[in-house]
Amino acid sequence: MTVRVFTTFVFIPFLVLIIIPSIFTGIYQNYPVKTIINEVPGDLINFFLGQNFSFSEFIFLNEGRLSRKILQEYPLVKEVTIQRFFPNNLQIKGFPREILIIISYNEDKYLLDLEGKIIRYKPKEPLPYHIITIKSSYFVTESNLNKIGNNLYILELSEVGILEKINQIELFDPENLLIQFINGCIVKVPISKLVSLSQNILSLYPLHGENTILDFRFNNIIVIKKDEESK
Repeated sequence: MTVRVFTTFVFIPFLVLIIIPSIFTGIYQNYPVKTIINEVPGDLINFFLGQNFSFSEFIFLNEGRLSRKILQEYPLVKEVTIQRFFPNNLQIKGFPREILIIISYNEDKYLLDLEGKIIRYKPKEPLPYHIITIKSSYFVTESNLNKIGNNLYILELSEVGILEKINQIELFDPENLLIQFINGCIVKVPISKLVSLSQNILSLYPLHGENTILDFRFNNIIVIKKDEESK
């Protein structure tokens, strides 16, 4: 019984984790590791693995830790698979995140994807997605941005492509938004009612172009011409 326990819990793990990898390392230590990379920047992988990624490091590579580093640094992929094919092939494959828009606030950029997830991102180069700029006269918290992003995602579900018709959103107080559409129409609406009022907004804003404000903050929709507002 003691021999069986020793074999099961000591000898076999020692053999698998130490002896066999050491034997492979001795045989293939002079073989260069071939890295196959898909949908993830090669320079990022080289940075994480190091310039002289050895066979010993290949044997003892922690795939989970490397995956987490890639996802944290490069959120344009939503999932990463890492496979080792012996004797010396490493395959890293990323599954791209499908992006709806970029939300821009000051110097910060956030990705809103097709699953409704909002991810902070530090772009190293311009991305080919529509940008909605968030403006405010006071500090906008992460919670505010997430709330706006979630509502924009639901708005997109109501009418596919609607977010590309929005240029800018101003948070002019903690509870209300001013949405500027590309046709010049401006909509004022409470954040909490953006979803419930979405059908009304989507049906009315195309009928009112530049110099028109549609105010949904009250029981009755108020239509204001900018030139009237200034009088």
